[in-house]
Amino acid sequence: MEEEAKSLSTKEFLQALREEHKSIKEEQKELQKIQSKLQRQRDRYDQKKLKSGVSPDDLQQLRERFTCALTRLNSIDTRDVAIKEIRCIIEKNTSKEALRIYLSSLSEHPKGRSHHSREQEVDLIGYIAQIYGDKLLETGPNPLKTLIRMAEITQVYFKDLTRKVHIAAGIS
Repeated sequence: MEEEAKSLSTKEFLQALREEHKSIKEEQKELQKIQSKLQRQRDRYDQKKLKSGVSPDDLQQLRERFTCALTRLNSIDTRDVAIKEIRCIIEKNTSKEALRIYLSSLSEHPKGRSHHSREQEVDLIGYIAQIYGDKLLETGPNPLKTLIRMAEITQVYFKDLTRKVHIAAGIS
């Protein structure tokens, strides 16, 4: 009788284990489905976040380098190096995001104290236009906005009292 009870309990125990194993397998399948959904969501998020393949950290570094070089235009000792560095930055980074950074930095940056630095700043707008060329027309759904913004930045320099700055603005 004891053997029968043990064998019955063993059978019940094995049955319970089988059922638990099935539920664990089903839970694992559900877990895999959830993981795959999360991975697809991460991929979509990354694609939206990095439209052009440029990471936000790279864009922040680009902004910092560009504004730092703009600041160095004020000093006669660092002006030539700053101009070369800015031109190199613009040549190497010709994405839409980089263009936005250049234009926002030029419009937000306090104008230089000397007329030489203001002249170089307005020359940069012309240089950006020269480097980007036809890409300016591909800057988004409304390329006219970008061109108007460049003209507005240039217009500020026409209010300057120095003729050299006016000439540089006209050329830009």
